[in-house]
Amino acid sequence: MNGTTTQDDRGTDTAVSPVGTWVEHFSVQGEPKASTLHFTPGGQAFILAGPANGGSGAGTWQATGPDSFAYRISERIIDVRSGEYAGWVDIDHHAVQDGDSFVSTGHSRVYDAEDHLVIDVGISARGSRKILSEKARLIL
Repeated sequence: MNGTTTQDDRGTDTAVSPVGTWVEHFSVQGEPKASTLHFTPGGQAFILAGPANGGSGAGTWQATGPDSFAYRISERIIDVRSGEYAGWVDIDHHAVQDGDSFVSTGHSRVYDAEDHLVIDVGISARGSRKILSEKARLIL
């Protein structure tokens, strides 16, 4: 699915799907941030690019209704000065999709390198579908 309403063999409208690549905008404690997410048809969710000290992660997504889905991703945190592992973020969101955009709310729980919870932050995000080049579509 391409994220828009489609019709089945009988001409009945079916649900939207987040499958594809998205640019997500959000803020953490007032600081604006952006990341690139990718959702696969099989239910995998990936952070392809994110904030400087994070930037990659993996998890899953699932439909929760005809125009809604939930995703949970673990994102690693790297100390930007030393390049060493500094912890991870548990991203747990519920989204409502409208065609090529979505709005999500949830929590980001930040853990240090020893798995101790550092902070639990409520997050709201807005995503828009990223149009991929023909070469990128062939790879995916």
